[in-house]
Amino acid sequence: MDFLLGFLDVFGDLLLQLLCELIFRSLDKIVSEHPEWNIRVNVFRPFLIGAIFGGFSLLVIPGHITRNKQIRILNLFITPILVGFVINFLGKIREKKNLPALRFSGFSAGYSFALAMAIVRFVWAK
Repeated sequence: MDFLLGFLDVFGDLLLQLLCELIFRSLDKIVSEHPEWNIRVNVFRPFLIGAIFGGFSLLVIPGHITRNKQIRILNLFITPILVGFVINFLGKIREKKNLPALRFSGFSAGYSFALAMAIVRFVWAK
């Protein structure tokens, strides 16, 4: 039963982070139209926005699905990697369809976004 709850925790976090990543991409398009943004802000933007969305996700889902701390720690490592691969995959699909490239459609942006969100949820979820 604990394994099933752990799987649901990982799957739920993955879906929540992917949804937030899609919202992040929409916001990124708006923000990227301002060239005055400094390169340092652009590097840390996925992490900062991930932390913000992590805080917002606590308002929607304030607790963990599983109480098993080992599964939550495992989730802290696995989910950001999976989100990074999915975002990278979606970026490659856009590239193959000759759609305009998004600035943060690579593994590192998806990973840092999901890692920040996962850290916030790990530390502050009840």
